[in-house]
Amino acid sequence: MAPETHGDPTTDRDDWLARLAEALGSDDARRVAEVLPRRVWDDWAVERFRFWWVRATGMEVTQSIQHHQAHQHLTDPADRGADNSVRLVAGKTTWVRVYVRGGIFGTVHGVTGRLRVQRRILGFLWVDVATLSPLAPGTVRARPFLDYATERGNVAHTLNFRVPPETFWGNVRMTVTLTDGARREYDTRTVTVDATLRQTLRLRGILVSYNGPTTANATPGIPTPPPLNLAAPSLADLQATSARALRAMPVQAWGSFTQAGATLAWTRPLDDPRLNAGGCSANWNLLLNALTNRRTADGNRTDVVYYGLLPSGIPLGVPGCGIGGLGSAVSGDQGTLLHEIGHGYGFQHTPCGAAGATDPSYPTYEPYAPASIGEYGLDTSTGAVLVPGATSDYMSYCFPQWMSLYQHRRLIQHARLDPRWENDQPWLDTYREWRKYRVEEDLPYPPDPWRRADMRAQQVISVTGVVHPGGRPEVLTVARVAASTQLDGRRTGLTVSLRGRGGEVLAQAPLVRLTTHGGGCGCDDDDTSSYLFQAFVPDVEIGDALTIDGDAGELWVRHAPEEPAEVHHVTAEPGDDGSTNLRWEAHAGKEPEFWVQATQDGGRTWDAVATGVTGDGVVVDAGALPAGAVELRVLAHDGFTTAVSETVRVEVPARAPSVAIMHPVDDQTLPAGGALQLWAAVPGVDVGRDAEIRWVLDGHEVAAGEEAWVEAPEAGAHKLELLVRTGDGEAAAGVTFTTVAIEGGSEES
Repeated sequence: MAPETHGDPTTDRDDWLARLAEALGSDDARRVAEVLPRRVWDDWAVERFRFWWVRATGMEVTQSIQHHQAHQHLTDPADRGADNSVRLVAGKTTWVRVYVRGGIFGTVHGVTGRLRVQRRILGFLWVDVATLSPLAPGTVRARPFLDYATERGNVAHTLNFRVPPETFWGNVRMTVTLTDGARREYDTRTVTVDATLRQTLRLRGILVSYNGPTTANATPGIPTPPPLNLAAPSLADLQATSARALRAMPVQAWGSFTQAGATLAWTRPLDDPRLNAGGCSANWNLLLNALTNRRTADGNRTDVVYYGLLPSGIPLGVPGCGIGGLGSAVSGDQGTLLHEIGHGYGFQHTPCGAAGATDPSYPTYEPYAPASIGEYGLDTSTGAVLVPGATSDYMSYCFPQWMSLYQHRRLIQHARLDPRWENDQPWLDTYREWRKYRVEEDLPYPPDPWRRADMRAQQVISVTGVVHPGGRPEVLTVARVAASTQLDGRRTGLTVSLRGRGGEVLAQAPLVRLTTHGGGCGCDDDDTSSYLFQAFVPDVEIGDALTIDGDAGELWVRHAPEEPAEVHHVTAEPGDDGSTNLRWEAHAGKEPEFWVQATQDGGRTWDAVATGVTGDGVVVDAGALPAGAVELRVLAHDGFTTAVSETVRVEVPARAPSVAIMHPVDDQTLPAGGALQLWAAVPGVDVGRDAEIRWVLDGHEVAAGEEAWVEAPEAGAHKLELLVRTGDGEAAAGVTFTTVAIEGGSEES
């Protein structure tokens, strides 16, 4: 074993000569010393052939998964990529792992350094934006040799820097300078990366409460437990549940989390049997239909994924279910949220575990098993490395899971992530590019009006329901609304038609099967079981009948009622708890259904507030409406026509913020002495301007701000508190976590 060395190579010449003397003999070493003055030593041995001393052999810039020396572990050249070639995004926490080598004669302890971060402006000029110190413990041991898997598989073997999200955007150049404890320099290395793409995790939360039985599978002869009454989660709970998705996906650190209306009250247990392998149960399908109606009332936006957030404790047979553009699971289940919104992006399962029908395009990253993520992943909150030989894609049913190369590539420029580019080209070039796409009727929405083409709301007749085994359709809701007509699903052989008095077709649309994905098992697209459907028929006129037709002829018909629906005398009164009591009078057939919508822009866009209401009023909870002036209207559906009320104006008072802790997670176990991320969720608040955020660890204030990094405390149990103060009030949240000493200590131990 080579002895360990310390210090500057130019001051260790005698030590090197002593080693040489042992190998060559003292006379030969003396002759070398005579012809090897210090300048030759510095210029030839140290500068030209850096393998004699400490040097940076590589820099890996990663946000969740990245290529680095891919030829060292991927056997198929088609699977490999150049170093740092996995697309990076703007505004996301970024780790820079610096791989360090020592001299061939020994290991060097205490190697540290600094990272200079620069951004390009005006297309050619580089400006400094930050100089960063390494994460704890702040030093690394520079070894002469270390095998690839060991070094890459643990951040303790690299010098690590964290680039904060507000700093990382645009064309970025990073230069690392390796030094010793006395700040004497060993080596420098530079890498330039492209972070001009900014994407945002956009979730439109539908918050669900539960008041119903403890199970759908009561055992005869055993007393039934009392029903459950569970309050709906909050918007901050949705944001906290999305923490894993924010870390794994190519999106910026700050997501867009909004609430699609008032709480959706649910009364049916969700632990009834699946209708088919990998699908959802009958009660789950009814819930998904209710969520689909809320999404339709909200305009069926294509720039978000809708997510039904269930209260913890609700009876479940599967952890979650989803369809294209919409998912649902329990508050706090971060892994299931990531999986279900994957279905919302149109992704299939990947081939591992009881996955059923899987994505045929998913590659096998040799030499790893099917569903491997393909490269080394990294969780930027903990520094945990996800090894490709033991980590599966998050759309599979093998564990542990993480973002794969395949899904990462498919999420780049995905429409539901609102992709935007932040180039540093001169403004004239940007203007010329915009002019090529300018569409007059879309103004004033520059600079990307073409992005909104598939989001334009159209007047449609939304028909939703269930097709039962044997092909019998059951219509659950008919509503005439303005919504985007994009549907993620498979067209069936059935057609929904609007017909005139003589039976002629006035408008028609295909009936689309909304393929449901039930968590915990694979998805078999089984045509022998029931399935949800939706159709958007152009609302060209009232018509005389709606029909569903197939090869066998007419399968369902609904005729226009003698009197169209009416709704009037809408009133809104504020409640003491910040809620709004909305009442109306209406006539809408034998089985009326009412929806409530809200606008803050004079009616240009409408957001869903409530759906599925069957009485003459609804209480809109405090968090369902934005603060300020809001206009409300009621839509009355009689199963054929829809009546729209006049608007009523309400003033929604400001309220205290809703807050949650994104990291660390309650009851989490973390290594003592490592870098600990403190990450807060304060939805709807401009943190830098409107809020004061403080972190208190074990009774001592340790940091401030929405995100901060501290050294994890010594081994033991700990309590972390988040204290938030805004002009509208104060709020707090807390978690407990445990730290443990890592056996053998850090790399420097």
